[in-house]
Amino acid sequence: MRYGVILFIILFYSLFNANSGEISLYTQSKLSSLTRSIQKEYRDDYEQYTCYVHFSKISALSEIENLGLNTNSIIDDIAIIRIPQSLIETIANIDGIERIEMGTPTQSTLDEVRKCSAIDYAHNAYELPSAYTGKGVIVGIIDQGIQLDHLNFYDTNGNLRIKRYWNQTDTQGTPPEGFNYGSEYTTQSEIETIKYDTDNGTHAIHVAGIAVGGYKGCDFYGVATESDIVFVSYDGYTSSISDAIAYIKNYATTEGKPVVINMSIGGFIGPRDGTSDFDIIADNLQDNGCILVGAAGNGGDKISHVSKTLASNNDKLKTFMPCSYKLKNYTSQNIDYIEIYGSENTHMNLTLSLYNKQTNTYISQSSLVSTQFCNSTLYSLNNGIVGTVEIYSEIVPNTKRPHILIIKSLTQASNNYAIEMSIGGTKNNTIHAWSYMDTFDSYNVESYTSGDSDYSVNEVGGTGKRIITVGSYVTKNIFDGVVGDISSISSKGPTTDGRQKPNVTAPGEGIISSFSNSPNISQSSYYKPYLDFGTTVSKDNETYYYGAMSGTSMAAPVVTGIIAQWLQARPTLSPEDIKEIIAKTAITDEFTGDISQQSNTWGCGKIDAWKGIKECLILNSIDGVEPISDKLVLIKNNISRGSINLLFAKEIKNATISVHDITGKILYSNNYTNIISGDEIILNISSCSKGVYIIKIVGEGIFKTFKTIAQ
Repeated sequence: MRYGVILFIILFYSLFNANSGEISLYTQSKLSSLTRSIQKEYRDDYEQYTCYVHFSKISALSEIENLGLNTNSIIDDIAIIRIPQSLIETIANIDGIERIEMGTPTQSTLDEVRKCSAIDYAHNAYELPSAYTGKGVIVGIIDQGIQLDHLNFYDTNGNLRIKRYWNQTDTQGTPPEGFNYGSEYTTQSEIETIKYDTDNGTHAIHVAGIAVGGYKGCDFYGVATESDIVFVSYDGYTSSISDAIAYIKNYATTEGKPVVINMSIGGFIGPRDGTSDFDIIADNLQDNGCILVGAAGNGGDKISHVSKTLASNNDKLKTFMPCSYKLKNYTSQNIDYIEIYGSENTHMNLTLSLYNKQTNTYISQSSLVSTQFCNSTLYSLNNGIVGTVEIYSEIVPNTKRPHILIIKSLTQASNNYAIEMSIGGTKNNTIHAWSYMDTFDSYNVESYTSGDSDYSVNEVGGTGKRIITVGSYVTKNIFDGVVGDISSISSKGPTTDGRQKPNVTAPGEGIISSFSNSPNISQSSYYKPYLDFGTTVSKDNETYYYGAMSGTSMAAPVVTGIIAQWLQARPTLSPEDIKEIIAKTAITDEFTGDISQQSNTWGCGKIDAWKGIKECLILNSIDGVEPISDKLVLIKNNISRGSINLLFAKEIKNATISVHDITGKILYSNNYTNIISGDEIILNISSCSKGVYIIKIVGEGIFKTFKTIAQ
């Protein structure tokens, strides 16, 4: 114990007096918390964390590898590395390492759905050349709480549609190639044997059932009913979600198929301007045929945001935090995060004070914390409100925005007390602050600011510049709300850099989808009211469950499934293409109003699957299909003789070549084991006439779609 106390003092002193920007504020606070809470003499290898590591020299990564660590992913100048707690500071001091950001924590936040979003029209090929069910597309789900052998995930022949499963917290198996943690399962028997990632959760199976559920023996099947599925049970941190995205994309590339990935995940910590490590990597990993969808968040009814633009150098943003959450049940686990960001190239200073509302007096005050000096402090409370408050400050290196992180750990609170927050700084500095659990209130005191629910979109899935962010509206008022109107909890934009969020809305209130049949779920009194709205199906001596849930977590997979349908129609869609299609086809009505200007409640309106598919087919016929300009293949048209000749300038293995008309109908398809440079392949098309034709070439390391015009 003596050595533990000494180590705590050394680490605590180094953290609270560091002027370096090499370790992010959340990482500093996490290290400090671990040091205080883990009473182990040999704590160095007690915990490992997946971290974003910014580097300016490739040699720095070699030094990290010399410490026995492996790099999981590298995107531009950010590496994702699993690092033991004891080595984080060591690595931060390596020449060429610019910053370490420990992944921040996250939370896992039909029948009418298909009708309201015109999904049934797509399933039934209404005024379309064929049905659109996500066939030939991979849907990735990153979540927690799955039942892998639910009948929703099998095709009509009994084949499991989950083709890959990576459990990042499982240590029993072998990690995926290129990663050094978790266990990957690749066969139907392996995946079925696992059954659950946890027997205490059902969020993931509900989300997956909405996006890809294919069992049509009841009304509660999903959207992309014939897609392939890749599932990742993530470990709860943003950095591991980044690895999960890379893993799913790698598999899709190997299979030569487009992919859309769903993230119904809440994330609080971050700048909400698209510049977090997570958002940068998520935007870079997206590509033509690789799309990310995220939930906007469930903070639309919470007064968790406060902001002000300082009118002078002496002006301040002043507000009160009531600390009234869970007043009757305070424990050491009641930890609240407050994130504060200012404008680029400004600074902020902050003090906290304990305030007695009855006597209108201040009892104590914290030390001043300033982003000019990147200093930190610990503020203890022991009168009315009892606990500790950690305060950290920095200037964020890549954006030059001032940033303060507050961590309140309270064990007791009285309604008669509050914490005053006072923030000053540079004139014209626009300050935004968010609280994870608390609210902001002026108490009607002059010059004090009350909170609001604006700028409440998730940091994960809600703020990325290329991520499709989804809000929720009501199609069934099982729990709350007016049918057709926005869900009260649906988070609002904009981002702090002024972008519209969410991008679109989808049904998310009272959605009935698959539930886990784990006894901890199916026999739970907590879940019984939700299950009562659904149904059960018995098959092969097993019972499968369906129940209701609400939130943007349910709206996001509706859009994910619809984008899988769109990718079936046009596999090369980019995130920007998706946004354009949404803007052209989204439904507006008496609830959305006229969305001619930016709406940070509805986005572009309510998503329409059927009109989106029609737009994809129009795009296929006119432009946007990749021209033949990379010298991969030369096309010689012989339409009059019923053939298209392809002359290849590159070797391609295990290729599928197909020809489609402008509606997406397949006119020709064949498989080729090995095409070598100089090969000429003749595609026999007996029914071709003048017009536009789409040629798809899918093989190892290649996914190309070309347009040719027959004269």
